[in-house]
Amino acid sequence: MNISREESLREITPVKPTKPLKNPDMFHFGWNMAHYFDFPKQDVVPWPQQVFANLQELEYSYIKGKLYDTHTRKYTIPNIDDIPKYLTGLNS
Repeated sequence: MNISREESLREITPVKPTKPLKNPDMFHFGWNMAHYFDFPKQDVVPWPQQVFANLQELEYSYIKGKLYDTHTRKYTIPNIDDIPKYLTGLNS
C-alpha cells in the first residue's frame, strides 16, 4: 500500500514560492513527483494545486496538460527523468 496516496491534503497551508520560481517550475515539480513515484498525472494534480497558492485558481485540466514541458532547461526546476542520478550530479 502506498501511504502517500492515502494522506489527506486538507491540513496543508498553501505556499507562495519566492522568486525566481514561476508556474512552469511548479508544473515540473508535479511532473517529477508523478514520474518518480509512477503516479498517473491526474492523481498528482490536486497536490501541487493545493500546495502552491499560485496554482489554486487554475483549472485542473490546464495543470494536468502542463505537467510536462520540453523546454525545462530555462526554468529553475527542470523535468528530471532520474531524480537520484540528478541529485548525485549536484553533489559532485
